[in-house]
Amino acid sequence: MCKEEVCMNVPKNKGICLLVSCFFIFAVLMIPHQANCELPGKIISVEWLANNLDKPNLLILDVRLSPQEYRFGHIPRAVCAFARWRQRLNGIPFMLPPLNYLKEKLQKFGVTDKSDVVVYSDGLSLGAIAWACRVAWTLEVLGHESVAILDGGISEWMYQSKPLEKDSISPPAGNFVPDLDVTRLATLDDVRYLKATVVDFRVPARYF
Repeated sequence: MCKEEVCMNVPKNKGICLLVSCFFIFAVLMIPHQANCELPGKIISVEWLANNLDKPNLLILDVRLSPQEYRFGHIPRAVCAFARWRQRLNGIPFMLPPLNYLKEKLQKFGVTDKSDVVVYSDGLSLGAIAWACRVAWTLEVLGHESVAILDGGISEWMYQSKPLEKDSISPPAGNFVPDLDVTRLATLDDVRYLKATVVDFRVPARYF
């Protein structure tokens, strides 16, 4: 896994730069792995995915930022899951989109209650990895527990000389209905009044 510098707010308002793995970025967002799903963990390897492409409940979501990248080549069985996974609401950026929008998109991408979802981005930067984490977190905060991200994204897949496809995948419509878990969300009042550590994952230049 790659490592990047991040900054953490701690008491006395001191910024401490830490080296943390991308696994930590994912782990702090995710609930514990569910034993009743087919995925081996919250982060899966290229080897595992390549050996399990025939699993019937496996659903692979390509969440790269451009559909054109998908058309140039994607992991076999992957669905182009291009969507506004975060939106500006009431002038505030990076907010969770409305549930009706997410329900429409997730069902379009073929997500069902039984899907074992694997999410991948290009894996080339902290931002790309964070984007895959964002999509996986969105699924979990909406009540879908069987979800993981691909370690290294499609870049690691290609580095290991795994096959690509160019045909678009159109899955049957899914039946997943979002059930928002509000305990997984922090409000502005939570940040203001709760005695909690706030972790800032932006690059140090933006933090300072």
